[in-house]
Amino acid sequence: MMGDPRIETLIAAFYNDPLTEFLLPEEESRAKRLSRGVEFLLGLSSSTWSAGTTNRACAGVIGAAPPEEYPSPFFHLMITLTKLILKSLSFTPYRVMEQWVRIFHKFGKIRPNQRHWYVLILGVHPDHQGKGLGGELLRQVLQRADEDRVAVYLV
Repeated sequence: MMGDPRIETLIAAFYNDPLTEFLLPEEESRAKRLSRGVEFLLGLSSSTWSAGTTNRACAGVIGAAPPEEYPSPFFHLMITLTKLILKSLSFTPYRVMEQWVRIFHKFGKIRPNQRHWYVLILGVHPDHQGKGLGGELLRQVLQRADEDRVAVYLV
């Protein structure tokens, strides 16, 4: 799969995640379906950072949005959501799409009301987990939040 290295890294990071395995139990289609969700979350993230290593172009990724850019403007959200649906219709059962939408909606309901940076996705390739790359990526957002004097929210 040669594509966006950020998406490939996030697929590897979440492929064996218990929630992913529950929602996408079929291993033969999991990576393709997961790629659409990851692409959706990156599409809603107006700021992304990647961490690299000497032997891997992209070892970790974080996607976030500052207070003034999340929730996304309605038009941007509709475009991103339409792309997700069109790319997923041929291979994602309706019940799976409905579950993802329900989960995403619940995450939105428990989001704090105060201004904050919202971390939509954070993942490190399994080959590089436990080495501090996730913390390094999160520090990028924490630094911006400190400058903005706001909180950070990560589901």
